[in-house]
Amino acid sequence: MHDLWSKWAPPMERSKLIGFTLAGTQIGNIVTLPLSAVLCDYGFGNGWGSVFYVFGAMGIVWCIAWMVVISDSPAIHPRISSAEREYIEASIGTKNRHLSFAETPWLQFAKSLPVWAIVVGHASSNWVIYMLLTTMPAYMKEVLRFDIKSNGLFSAVPYVFFWVFINIGGISADALRKKGWRTTTIRKVLFGFASSSGVLLIALGYIGCENSYAAVSVLSFATGLCGLQFPSVLVNHVDIAPPFAAVLLGLSNIAACIPGFVAPYVVKTLTPNSSQSEWQVVFCISAAVFFVGAIFYGIFADGEVQDWAKSYMVSQPELALRDVCEEFERTTITWSVT
Repeated sequence: MHDLWSKWAPPMERSKLIGFTLAGTQIGNIVTLPLSAVLCDYGFGNGWGSVFYVFGAMGIVWCIAWMVVISDSPAIHPRISSAEREYIEASIGTKNRHLSFAETPWLQFAKSLPVWAIVVGHASSNWVIYMLLTTMPAYMKEVLRFDIKSNGLFSAVPYVFFWVFINIGGISADALRKKGWRTTTIRKVLFGFASSSGVLLIALGYIGCENSYAAVSVLSFATGLCGLQFPSVLVNHVDIAPPFAAVLLGLSNIAACIPGFVAPYVVKTLTPNSSQSEWQVVFCISAAVFFVGAIFYGIFADGEVQDWAKSYMVSQPELALRDVCEEFERTTITWSVT
């Protein structure tokens, strides 16, 4: 996905476009959690079986649509207008060289503190996200005392906030960049706000089942704030090294997937009795992990193309960007009138 956006996203629209794309994951959570609860109760295949069949079929349909619609770059897209293609290529200004595995600067990755900032930030934020995704249904059942259908519905609510915050953050980031804010500053500030979800998680641990709706509200805002990692650390790969954005995402995602199996194990170990006090420890640990990652990211992150990446980028043929933009706008207006 990052490789595609490095070729498709104009720099000043990068945060909102990548954020909006990745926010689609949350639409999946919003649909999957309550629908799975309904299918478990009323579906075929003894309930659980229908969950796999239904979502597997949806994945096949999506895959077919992807293969039909998507192209690697504007230059080879069969349906894009020439005005839009020139606008995108002129905005980006460079294109990435085709590189072999041996040409990838692995040593530069290892020596780059901004790369490590992304890895640490991505992993720390994913600790909280995976902890919430994999264990919140259990928390709602054991501490908040929701039944299975209510559990599925209320488990989906936080991901509505997640989706909203991702897109608000992306739009805000690009708006601030157009006003002259440094990309580095924006990425760090947004990730700092994302880590503040830890404060809400700590507070959540002290809300009992007698205030279950208040707990869901706090949980929803905490999850929403986590969404600000998308227009910050998850866009940062394209900022610092566009030719290697996909490779860097793969590397940071290796570290970021580790919490996916470690966090549930830690939660299970720390909550043998499923008591509220045990969950308080879980939330405090998760907040601490996020805070440490945010501090590291705040010190070492960067929002500019790194010197070692520039040699792998070649200039596009020079275009008069203002003229191209005006032509694109005129064409859009003509289409609208037509």
